[in-house]
Amino acid sequence: MRRDLKFRAYIEDEHRFIYCDDSEENYLGTFFTVVRQIEKLSGKKIARDQFTSLTAKNGKEIYEGDILGATEAKTDRLLG
Repeated sequence: MRRDLKFRAYIEDEHRFIYCDDSEENYLGTFFTVVRQIEKLSGKKIARDQFTSLTAKNGKEIYEGDILGATEAKTDRLLG
C-alpha cells in the first residue's frame, strides 16, 4: 500500500494554509523551498503538517496537529 505524501503549512499573515502533495515531480521540494523563503521574509517559523492518510467522517483529510474534537470538561464537587 502506497502512502500519499502530502503536507501543508499555515501562513499566519495571510490566515490560510498552502498545500502540496507528491503528484507532480519535485513538487515537494518546491513547497519546502517556498516555505523557507516565506520564513526568511517574515522572520517567523512556519509549522509544516504531514497528512496522516486518515479522513474524518465528513471526508476531510486529517493532518498532524489537527484538533479532532473537544468536549467541555465538567467537574463535580464532593460535599462531605
